[in-house]
Amino acid sequence: MDRSPTLDDVAQCYRLFLEREVESATIAVMQMADTPTLWELINRFAISAEAMRRKVHHASRLISDTYDPSLVRMEVSDAQRKELVTRTLARWERNGRGLAYDHFFRDPRLFDDRSVKWNREKRFEIGHEELERVFVAAHRNGIAFAPDASVLALGCEVSFLAAAVKQRLGRFTGIEVSGTALSQGRAALEECVFPAAELISLRSFLDSVPADGGWNCDIFYSVMLLQHAPPPVSLMLLHTCLSKINPGGYAYFQVPCHIYDYGYDSHDYLSAWSESDDSGEIHALPQTYILQLLARHGLVPIEILPEQRLGPMGLSFTFFARKQA
Repeated sequence: MDRSPTLDDVAQCYRLFLEREVESATIAVMQMADTPTLWELINRFAISAEAMRRKVHHASRLISDTYDPSLVRMEVSDAQRKELVTRTLARWERNGRGLAYDHFFRDPRLFDDRSVKWNREKRFEIGHEELERVFVAAHRNGIAFAPDASVLALGCEVSFLAAAVKQRLGRFTGIEVSGTALSQGRAALEECVFPAAELISLRSFLDSVPADGGWNCDIFYSVMLLQHAPPPVSLMLLHTCLSKINPGGYAYFQVPCHIYDYGYDSHDYLSAWSESDDSGEIHALPQTYILQLLARHGLVPIEILPEQRLGPMGLSFTFFARKQA
């Protein structure tokens, strides 16, 4: 790979990465002259804009060929739904998103052997990056959030968003699913003095909804949580949170809509449930149910984009929508 490239190497790179022939011998010679080793030539073609566009083109076709929502059965009785919610909340309160989350998804900048303060600062740093994703989505769609916009965030260790929201938006309310993360997050917010921020447990939030206990917001945010709930539970949580968005407000959330070799049925799921299994779960919620739910709450999609959070396990999407005024 350290040898000098040849004209045949250039031609092969064109066919492999760009799926076409080289324009001319003159251009092939120029490509050779610009790259002293074969490895550099291969890398140059692999990361070129044209090669990236080819990958997007093929991925677009593969997504539509791969996506199959029929394997997720959403039929559920009231008794089953209640049992699903009870078990999911209990598991989350006990062990957060599960042990598998740390293995597959945990940010590599967080370390168990570092101090609590060090990891806290890293989490706040990650929070700034996460909120920036929302602002980037808004910017590319010509949207400017009001500086006093309130945020309702659903997640695990969701307190990390508080510092970013404090700097750029208004009040922050975090709905925390983990008992440990809730107590640690409250301590962090108190120590860092974020008076316009609060954390509540998911159980408290759900208990307050029937009594119309408030928690309305201008922006609803959730990433890397809904995939850890069975589809009927994630749909219920979305329904509850979307109902809290003020007219003219926004929803920004991530959900896997297809997982390879995955199927779901509530009866089978509950029958196979293990109380001692804290490894964690990954589920998918088909797009059709999300789009129907958005319409039900008067939310108009602004963009729905595939994203990388799920890794090679399946197809995950970020939904960005606005509630009609």
